[in-house]
Amino acid sequence: MTKNIIYIGLGSNVGNRLESLNRAWSLLQKGLGKIITSSSVYETLPWGIREQRNFYNAIIGIETEIQDPYTILAQLKGIEKKIGRIQRVRNGPREIDLDIIL
Repeated sequence: MTKNIIYIGLGSNVGNRLESLNRAWSLLQKGLGKIITSSSVYETLPWGIREQRNFYNAIIGIETEIQDPYTILAQLKGIEKKIGRIQRVRNGPREIDLDIIL
């Protein structure tokens, strides 16, 4: 089967931000495939709603056999739920946020 490289953005600004990123990293590798590259972790200002804690952000590249982007998205939403993400207001605080970059 053909393997693709996908890039996932990770972010957290609620609770232990670094622990949330590390847990997401582990669950992504178990659920999607081999992590082949990663950025450093950066602390960034919130966008949209400014009155919230700064984010920790990173990007990882994963080699995966999953072809369907909706399957990947469903996996990401499941991981967010496992880590304890609570849906609040748009652009508000998040325990973990996982986004498909490419």
